[in-house]
Amino acid sequence: MSLIEPPKDPVFDQQDVAHDLPLDSHPDSMQVLKHVGVIDERYREVCRLTPHGINKPNRRYVMSDESSQHQVIETLIKDLSRKDAMKCRSAREALVEIGSPAVPHLIKALLTGKNWTRWESAKALGEIGDAEAVPALIEALVDKRFDVRWLAAKGLINIGWRSITPVIESLIQHADSVWMRDGSHHVLHALSHGQFNEPLKPIIKSLEGVEPAVVIPQVGRTVLEELKPIESQIIKEEEDARRRAEEEAEQAAAEAKLETDLEARLQKELGPD
Repeated sequence: MSLIEPPKDPVFDQQDVAHDLPLDSHPDSMQVLKHVGVIDERYREVCRLTPHGINKPNRRYVMSDESSQHQVIETLIKDLSRKDAMKCRSAREALVEIGSPAVPHLIKALLTGKNWTRWESAKALGEIGDAEAVPALIEALVDKRFDVRWLAAKGLINIGWRSITPVIESLIQHADSVWMRDGSHHVLHALSHGQFNEPLKPIIKSLEGVEPAVVIPQVGRTVLEELKPIESQIIKEEEDARRRAEEEAEQAAAEAKLETDLEARLQKELGPD
């Protein structure tokens, strides 16, 4: 069982209503969308606007160039610090939709922002799930606010196995920190399944035992060595799967082109009706 229990959302623990509000009730959202290539046939995925706001299954923020993207993200980051909770939530959800391009900006906000900004940034980074955020989320495991620490741990769990080694490395360096031990326990316990179950048992046991600050460094280094071949195998499998997918896509495109060429040749040979 994890040593950390989830806190209540300090603002939205009653009812999630912001998601269903029309866009015109969020002036900042409308202003942001004016900078975004929302209806643009050049993009395969666009944000579909309806009278009730954004079409949830297909909503996606797309930008026509890097300059407008940066401008939109900076506007949304600033909105995270607003006192209006609905505007904060709307900005966070937009940043999550933008995804990886927003991660560096959210990392900066997490590490340097005020209390509420850090909360929103940690939540957004966890929902995006980009491994680039792992170091910042690990640093946030010792944030002075409990709810930020909990969201950081939740984000690391969402990112998955790529969080495990960095968490253990940080734990070894900061084994004397109670907050780091608690957050690490939360993350490692949640990720100790499948092929990571057995290798992580010693470090989890050390975190739950007597004098963990003394035991963890040595145990942690041993666990890291055991994890190396497992993680290398996962990376290889992912690369193989990616390569197969690319080859299949190329083959499908070639077959489609061949079929199109054959149809065009056939029509040319048959001539007009």
